[in-house]
Amino acid sequence: MLSVRGDSRSAMSCVEWAGAFSLRHLALLLGGSLLVTLLGAAQHDVLVLSSYRPGQPWTDSQIQGLHERVQQQPFETRLWVEYLDAVRSPEASSQFAQWFQGRHGGKRFSAIVALDDAAIRYVLEHGALFGMDTPLVYGG
Repeated sequence: MLSVRGDSRSAMSCVEWAGAFSLRHLALLLGGSLLVTLLGAAQHDVLVLSSYRPGQPWTDSQIQGLHERVQQQPFETRLWVEYLDAVRSPEASSQFAQWFQGRHGGKRFSAIVALDDAAIRYVLEHGALFGMDTPLVYGG
């Protein structure tokens, strides 16, 4: 579920390995391992990259669960939720990098949460866009 930069797993094996975990595990991870990373600063900006679009029950429940968990943390955290919409617009992923750069510029995120296969693949393939040293969490 947690992909550490420099891990020897390939993008596909990481997705297969992470696919065995549920959103409940993601919430536990956000309460545990990621908490250690986030304790050092007063405010945190966490990028949540969803493979799909808002309005789908699965996607909406993932985002809602993350918001609920973040509200329980002892530090201020802002979630920046972005959607790839990989099902309806698989070809749009090439345009996403340009759009993302325009929206977020050189913003440094405290962590990235990639929801489902398309999002984790995108982050792993375009790591320079997000910061190679940014902690990466997979949920799906």
